[in-house]
Amino acid sequence: MRRTSERIPWLSRRQADVLSELLHGATNKEIARALGVSPATVAYHLRQLFVLAGVDTRAGLVAWAFQHGDRLRPGWITSIDELDRSGTSK
Repeated sequence: MRRTSERIPWLSRRQADVLSELLHGATNKEIARALGVSPATVAYHLRQLFVLAGVDTRAGLVAWAFQHGDRLRPGWITSIDELDRSGTSK
């Protein structure tokens, strides 16, 4: 796992973990491998996140996460500028 997520009041710990991996550009299979769950479990959590964010695409979810970065725990990526070209946090 790239990052360990602390509990966010309005996200479950697993949703926060999935979102963190997604923000680093991971596919469902990569997220599943990193978190030790099945790709179907990742898809379930992504669907829950889509509903929570009011979006229907991964890109929309990433945009939502960046817009609400001030509500995420310190240390989470809060702007595109904090990503280097490889998709990892600077």
